[in-house]
Amino acid sequence: MPRPATPRRRHAGLATTELVLVVGALGVIAAAGVIVAPLSVGAAPADAPRAVALDDPQREAVRLGILELVRESHALLLTRDAPATELALWTSDDRSPGLVDPDEILVLRFSPTVGAVAAYLREPPTEEDADQAPGVPPALVTGALLDVWRDRPRTTRSVIAAGLEEFRVVTTAAPGNRRAVRVHLVWAPRRADEDAVEGVFEVRLPPADAAPRPPAEAGGGVP
Repeated sequence: MPRPATPRRRHAGLATTELVLVVGALGVIAAAGVIVAPLSVGAAPADAPRAVALDDPQREAVRLGILELVRESHALLLTRDAPATELALWTSDDRSPGLVDPDEILVLRFSPTVGAVAAYLREPPTEEDADQAPGVPPALVTGALLDVWRDRPRTTRSVIAAGLEEFRVVTTAAPGNRRAVRVHLVWAPRRADEDAVEGVFEVRLPPADAAPRPPAEAGGGVP
């Protein structure tokens, strides 16, 4: 069973450029089946959850890349099992302290019909984006709001894992007002004589309403 990471002080989270690089690297692996060494998408540090490394370099690269996306996030927003399995993360809290801005959300969504996990991100605002929707308090980030966010024109979708039978996310209470987020990735056999391959990791994150941040005014808007 994976051992949870040792609790440590959270930093500001993944910068947008880091996030795009990791998602981009995973997208290359998923789209082309390229064998990429785990270090090229960011190997986990010494305090990361201990789990058995996969023998397949491509699948291990995917496991470590998704681990990095989760581990480096600022906080956990929510998880959903329906209408699809989703893991929503607050990646950083840089622009509007205490509020979740549209470009600070990362949603990992599993489509069982195609056996793939897609990462949804919002492009950072430009100087022309005067009508950028304001950030919202974490308590207002619901599944319905994320459905609206996901369908907005500037939200991008990248497939980061393919060939999966299952993508399962389990969250449980952890010490220090945190949530243990355990992710299971089960790859379908490539040949009739193969078994399914499961990659697992577990990360402890603060829930969004308990993430370290300065006080902020309650705002409105839709990310």
